[in-house]
Amino acid sequence: MRTVIPVALATVVASFITACGHDTPTEVDDRTAQFAKGGGGSEEGYVIEVLVAGGGQDADINRSGTIVGNAGDGGFAWRAGVVEPIAPPNGASSARLQGMNDDELIAGYAIYPVSEGVARQSATLWTPGAQGFTALDLGAQLNAGSEANGVNAASAVTGKHGNNIDNPWRAFVWLPTGEVRDLEPLPGAVNGSIGNSIDDLGYVAGVSSGHDGNNSDHAVIWLPGGTTPVDLGPGNTRDIVTDAAGARVYVVGWTFQTVRNKTVQTATRWTVNAGDGGIVETRLLGPGVALGVNPSGDVVGTADSKAVLWTAGGETVRLSCLAKAASCGATAINGDGVIVGWSGGSHVTGGGTVRWVPVGGSN
Repeated sequence: MRTVIPVALATVVASFITACGHDTPTEVDDRTAQFAKGGGGSEEGYVIEVLVAGGGQDADINRSGTIVGNAGDGGFAWRAGVVEPIAPPNGASSARLQGMNDDELIAGYAIYPVSEGVARQSATLWTPGAQGFTALDLGAQLNAGSEANGVNAASAVTGKHGNNIDNPWRAFVWLPTGEVRDLEPLPGAVNGSIGNSIDDLGYVAGVSSGHDGNNSDHAVIWLPGGTTPVDLGPGNTRDIVTDAAGARVYVVGWTFQTVRNKTVQTATRWTVNAGDGGIVETRLLGPGVALGVNPSGDVVGTADSKAVLWTAGGETVRLSCLAKAASCGATAINGDGVIVGWSGGSHVTGGGTVRWVPVGGSN
């Protein structure tokens, strides 16, 4: 699973919504149009709490409720109220945690000191142990410049490697055997491909980047063991997960739709047949970005600088930020419905990594 976002959520929303016309959108459905007018939704049923003050705008949560995120130059693991710092690997100046599986293996990357004028970014896999987390540098098996974005139950890792200058990004799958499989972009993608998340069946969600004069990305998936992408259309993906029965795969991200002659970045959930990779449904959730999904098909993300839950049953739930905070965002949700993300603060209440717990639900 991988449910993080690499830059400020508000910046992402603003930059894509204002980039009107760089893709050829389709008409959005009535439900999305109503959302754009502010109709529907609620804020009831969830309690928000701060986990790590000053935590970054990304976090992931697994089945047992363990939460990982970033703060300062390193990361942390939160378990039942206890925070374990995760320092950068030896020799690295900083590290960023990107995604975690149910066994608490963590995918991410580390930054090493400048060499020949360029700092080295290296994909890294952290493994938990009695003495804390141990970092494995995957970068030696990849092209210069790499990051790991997601890891599944089989410890398979996806991410990107290259430098996007003279060596365009290439999505990859790394296996514990040491095998590395490159994942191709769509034809005409001048910036290459990126793997954002990998599910337990081996499906990878990602992006084919740099189409139509270098101004457009396409959301894509790669089937287990395959290297050729399936095009989901203009947009991007963020997370992918298999349902409990192993029959369907849920992919979330965003597409671009037209509402009253304006291009709107629209949170989207794709449902894929796990058997053959066929697209069963493309559901437009509403303006915003979808960043995380659980095995039930519930989706979380952000819209209008606020955290949002789109339930599998079709309800839109606006999640409260911390008191007097101007913005917040949800990045991941587990099978118990516990949601993690971030919230800004105020001069009274500091912001950081937060979680929303269903009233009467798991603590």
